[in-house]
Amino acid sequence: MTLLFDLRATQPTHNGLRHGGGRYGETLLKAMIDRGIQMACFYDTNRWLNPDIINTINNNGVTLYDIAHTPLQHIVDQQHFKRVYSCIPEEDTLSLKRCEVYATRHDLRNIEICYDPYFLKYKNTAVEKTKFILRKIAPALWREKDKRIFRRQWIESGVHIVTVSQHTKYAMLAFFPELKERNIPVFYSPSLDSNTPTNDKHQIKEQRYFLVVSAHRWEKNSLRAIQAFDRLVTAGLINNMKMKITGADNPNIFAYKIKNPEAFEFLGYVDDNALKQLYAHAYALVYPSLSEGFGYPPLEAAQYATPTIASPLTAITEVLADAAIYCNPMLVEEIMNRMVMITENDTQQIYAKRAQQRYLYMREKQNNDLQRLITYITSS
Repeated sequence: MTLLFDLRATQPTHNGLRHGGGRYGETLLKAMIDRGIQMACFYDTNRWLNPDIINTINNNGVTLYDIAHTPLQHIVDQQHFKRVYSCIPEEDTLSLKRCEVYATRHDLRNIEICYDPYFLKYKNTAVEKTKFILRKIAPALWREKDKRIFRRQWIESGVHIVTVSQHTKYAMLAFFPELKERNIPVFYSPSLDSNTPTNDKHQIKEQRYFLVVSAHRWEKNSLRAIQAFDRLVTAGLINNMKMKITGADNPNIFAYKIKNPEAFEFLGYVDDNALKQLYAHAYALVYPSLSEGFGYPPLEAAQYATPTIASPLTAITEVLADAAIYCNPMLVEEIMNRMVMITENDTQQIYAKRAQQRYLYMREKQNNDLQRLITYITSS
């Protein structure tokens, strides 16, 4: 059997050029090629595709189909594909006929997230703000709408569902009890680190900056982290530290005026290598996210013994266990509390050690789960 692999899922979305789900797909693709899995791929030629993935495809003689010119169902029918896999499936993948569809569901964000009023402090479009306000006015109606879409796409279609955390699995069962008869395996998202793990990455952080990532995405809750740091600088409770922010190249995406602009660096989009350097040298990652199916950033930081101030919501505690300092993500004052806490006494060093231990534990599990995932997708 030749598997048809969805490369479109690794291409840019409204969340940016690079995103966790896309990197998940790239890692899985490379691991499948290393395992000698017989496969072909489809992508959209109108979207950016990682040059590294293009090289991998070309160097291994993998056939590539362009759905910008040929509908996906036609490709499946003409080439007689019997199984398709996608890590972020779109409607045309979930509705495929005459083949099996295996797909990863990372989260139930639209259904389980609380629509935080801070959304309105991000300079979203008028259409997005209108949708948000409607969701706040009639949350039950919108949730039922989202649940109907999920049922149609993921349950009635007969898709073989894979998920990335126990949290997401049991969220699906809580909202959709009819899934209790279905086998929904959990395979942790694969490690994005291709290097052999070592214990020599623990280091004293000399640059002393807090790091915030994906600031343009309201569900990452970055504005509260920014406000917390800004207020601490104003109060003189934190000195000689900065906050570096990725995902936004200036503070104008927020309806908030920073009082200490000299304490912030807005870096915009950064590539994977630059992001690794930011993780490696950060004093701590501040990640008060409101929804995570798995949550890559804290583990990527932990690889370099960089601890995280984290939200305890959704899958984050499952992934990080006791290796993070948790805070109520809805309270700016509690984020402030944890920032001061981690700068005093030996707290940063204690959590840095825990973070790296957790990273090593999780990396082994992620690598094992990656091989189990490949076997599950490709078994007859």
